[in-house]
Amino acid sequence: MCSPRALSHEAGNGENLQGYYLSQGSMVIMRDGLEYKDIYPVWDWGRIPGVTSPHKDPAPKPPNWRFPGTATFAGGTSDGTYGTAGFDFSWDGAWGKKAWFFFDDEVVALGAGLGGDAAEPIYSSVNQSLKRGSINVSYDSGSGSSLGTGEHTLDSPRWVHHDQVGYVFPNPSVVQLKNADQSGSWQEINNSKSSSVITKSVFSLWFDHGVEPSDQGYAYIMVPGASLSEVQTYANALPVRILSNTTQQQAVRNDALGIAGIVFYASGTVNLRPGLSVEADAPCIVLVNEAGSETKITVAHPENAEMTVTITLSGDLNEVLVYNLPTGRFAGSSMTLSATGAPINDPPASPEALRFKTQ
Repeated sequence: MCSPRALSHEAGNGENLQGYYLSQGSMVIMRDGLEYKDIYPVWDWGRIPGVTSPHKDPAPKPPNWRFPGTATFAGGTSDGTYGTAGFDFSWDGAWGKKAWFFFDDEVVALGAGLGGDAAEPIYSSVNQSLKRGSINVSYDSGSGSSLGTGEHTLDSPRWVHHDQVGYVFPNPSVVQLKNADQSGSWQEINNSKSSSVITKSVFSLWFDHGVEPSDQGYAYIMVPGASLSEVQTYANALPVRILSNTTQQQAVRNDALGIAGIVFYASGTVNLRPGLSVEADAPCIVLVNEAGSETKITVAHPENAEMTVTITLSGDLNEVLVYNLPTGRFAGSSMTLSATGAPINDPPASPEALRFKTQ
């Protein structure tokens, strides 16, 4: 992600000629580092993994060198192990709210309020990697079936499995899948390189929101390092629940871990479970960790502004927690309090502590 505080991916010297969307919520999945090896000449740069954008082929050329982002709400919170990120973006004729929730075995991705006024259809790309091994799709609780080459429209799949990664769809959705050769040259992304045509077999998975969509959304769960049978088992007993996916808030709880992430784009309340709700009086990102003997609540402000956030816990816990968030060079850093209000971590005191800093 990028914001007015952080420069987007740069271009210059005839390099990165199609990287216009690289900083707009891109997310790749790497287990062995070979998933995208030399894929870039044949990549469809209008479908960068994780990004919601107009499908332009070729993608627009980035301005040379320094250009900032436009999304002021762009960042995340982390307690050092688990994390949640939120992105209120508007870029090149597409806009909306996007959030990611990182747990032990999965990443949950949500989109809400997605729209656009570009001439091209708006896509939300789930992944686009080298095709390695078989692709299996299941529409029910079964083990699924192998999918052949070509382009496929999947109407309400339960899950897709490819290259030891499961893509689980908790809600009925129409998903596009492409399993085919793609061609291009290094020169198309770098003027100084060869114009020889390269062809590779590529796996692509995405949502097609159509032309000039309004208030569209998506939800999917990525389960890396999972076998076919493990994805089947996972999808039949989901440990995560989507609590909210609106333009006001996006929230997910992993019931098996007792951990929830909430992206508040405005003040509001989220019911995490029977007996516990969380209210925030300002936009922020919250992580609630009930895994241990002591409930911990971590908060960060993704606009990096000096502010105080009040979190109210209701139900089993009736507490009002006040977060005087870090300022200056540490603005955007995460701050953790116990449910009783005791500080778990102090504001960062050294550059080394900035590894969890919101950019």
